[in-house]
Amino acid sequence: HIGWSVMIMKSIREKNLWWLIIALMTHTIIDFVAVTFGSALGTWPLEGFVFVCALLMALFVFGDYKKTLKNT
Repeated sequence: HIGWSVMIMKSIREKNLWWLIIALMTHTIIDFVAVTFGSALGTWPLEGFVFVCALLMALFVFGDYKKTLKNT
């Protein structure tokens, strides 16, 4: 959830609505997959999917953080 908060903050900071839309859509997709396919996939594949999504979000957050530090 921190990653999506960073996207929303980035949307406000840059006055760019697309980051808000991306944050809402990715969060919705991940929740949809978890609820819809959770029992069909099983615990470990679902946790693996969530882990990969969290890893990608962490890469985004750290990349944005480095970019922000470079610009200050």
